[in-house]
Amino acid sequence: MRPFSLLASLTLFLLCLSFAGCDSSADESDLFVRATVDGQPWEGRGFAVLDSQNRLFITGERRDDPIQQIVIRIDRYIGPEVYAIDSTQGQFFIFAADTVRTRYASRGNEGGQIVVERFIPGRNSVEGVFSFEASEVDGPGTVRITDGTFLAQIRIVGAAAK
Repeated sequence: MRPFSLLASLTLFLLCLSFAGCDSSADESDLFVRATVDGQPWEGRGFAVLDSQNRLFITGERRDDPIQQIVIRIDRYIGPEVYAIDSTQGQFFIFAADTVRTRYASRGNEGGQIVVERFIPGRNSVEGVFSFEASEVDGPGTVRITDGTFLAQIRIVGAAAK
């Protein structure tokens, strides 16, 4: 990953964290990101950020587990669609194991996809499924994410296109 790309991703990741504590008038009790992580069930509170470059970050957050966040990044979000993890198209997923650093990242050659199945206008939310493998950033390890589902309300930052 290029240094600028990593810095931009980290900045937006931190922005996503800042929204985690925001109040909203919408009922967020049913927003989630769920997955099986190396055979173990995982569930976190779901939210999403769409930035001015049409990058959609879908985040699941859970504070009581060693895996505190799963962040999925779609570089060119265009609505309900199948997005493949393909380094030539720029769509990839990030697996964050704590709030300090990215522990696992998909490099685009491990395979996987995210399917944004529908946009829910009244809630400004997206719903879909995902699966992927990611490599340890600082080591040889890998992690397999399967059976992923999400329902996340989108918060728009900057002048994001629709």
